[in-house]
Amino acid sequence: MSDKALQKKVLDLIETIVVYKLPRISRQELIKMFGLGDFDIKTTRLYEELKQETTLEVVMSQLRRRLGNLSQQLQDRISQLSIKQLENLAEALLDFSTEGDLVAWLQDNLTQA
Repeated sequence: MSDKALQKKVLDLIETIVVYKLPRISRQELIKMFGLGDFDIKTTRLYEELKQETTLEVVMSQLRRRLGNLSQQLQDRISQLSIKQLENLAEALLDFSTEGDLVAWLQDNLTQA
């Protein structure tokens, strides 16, 4: 393992510990406590994972409301989409009227990924 990879693993571990052990401390308090004046939470893996999960939940909720319950196969395919693809799907689903529209969109967009 390279020094850079090891450093990233250590930083990820520290980030995880801080998030789990200090869950009630605000971002501003953490920045002040650790002297992270230029810290951007949006660059953390945790932020990216939470954004992915949240976007997936919102898109799935919108799809259920628009099309009804989806098959497990469709849900699995959607859960594999990147954040950008999920954002595109969130916009496109406003034009869907049938499950076939969703299937066609997935076919078109998964081949472009």
